[in-house]
Amino acid sequence: MNSHYECRVCSSLNTLNLGPLPKQKNFAGRILEKKLPGGSLIKCLDCSLLVREPIMNTSQYNALYKKASSEVWAISGDYLRYDQSIVKAMIARLSKSNIKVLDVGCYTGELLSSLPESYAKYGIEMSEAAASVASSKGIKIVSNDLYAIDTQKKFDLITAVDVIEHTENPEVFIQKLMTLLEPHGQLIISTGNTDNWLWKRLKNRFWYSKFPEHISFIGESWLDKICFKNKYLIVDKEIFSYMPKSSWSSIKNFVKFILSVMCIVPEHFSMCSEDHFCFSIKANRHY
Repeated sequence: MNSHYECRVCSSLNTLNLGPLPKQKNFAGRILEKKLPGGSLIKCLDCSLLVREPIMNTSQYNALYKKASSEVWAISGDYLRYDQSIVKAMIARLSKSNIKVLDVGCYTGELLSSLPESYAKYGIEMSEAAASVASSKGIKIVSNDLYAIDTQKKFDLITAVDVIEHTENPEVFIQKLMTLLEPHGQLIISTGNTDNWLWKRLKNRFWYSKFPEHISFIGESWLDKICFKNKYLIVDKEIFSYMPKSSWSSIKNFVKFILSVMCIVPEHFSMCSEDHFCFSIKANRHY
C-alpha cells in the first residue's frame, strides 16, 4: 500500500509501507525502562532508500548513544568483527602508509588498533564508555558528534563500519564525510545491503531492520544514484554475509536458508545470506 511518508533523502512522496517494526526495549546494548515504538519500514520507490518512520528527534538519540554500553559490539583479544575484517582488507588494498585515518563510530577502537602503527588514528564516538576505552588504546577522539567537527580537519582515509544505518539522512552523512577528506582521500563504509534478495523477500521481517537504533537502510542501487548525483567514484566494493560462511555447517546453513525463505523464523536465520556490502568512494576529479 502507498505510504504518506516523504523520503528523508530525495523528498519523494512515492513511498511504500513495507509493514510494522517491533517495539524494542534494548538500545545499543542497554535495557531501557520502557519499550521504544517500532514504527514502520518505508521504502522510497524513487531513490530506493528504506527508512524507519516515525523516528525520535536527534537529541533523544544522542542521549541514548551517550549512555551506550562499551561491550555490545566489542570483540575481546586481537579479533575483529567480520565486517571490520572486510574493511581492514579493503584498507590493505589501498597500499598506503603514514596516513591520517578517521573512524566514525570507532566504538572501543578495535579496527583502528588493528591498523599499521604508521597510521595516525582518530575517532568519533558518542558513547562515553566506549570512547574512554578507545582513548586508552592511544586513539585520539576528535569529537562525539560528526556534524560538530571542524571541517578544516582533513584525513587521508575515513571509515564508518555499521554506522550509516544509524543516521537520519545517509546522503548528508556521506557528504559531510567527503568534506573531511584530503583531495585524493577515500571513504570506506560497511552496512546492510537492501538489494539483498532475502531482505527483499522478508521486508520488515528482515533481522537488520529490527534494531531501534537502525533508522536508514541503503543498498547498491541507492549508492549508485547518490554517487552519480554527487559525482563520487566507487573505487572498491564487496558483498558479504554479516556472519562468515565458515561459521555454518552446510546442513545447518541449508535449513536456515529454507526457514528464512518460508518466513518461519526470519530473525537470526536470515543472516545466512550475503546481506551486507562494503564500498570505497572518492571524489571524481574528472568533473
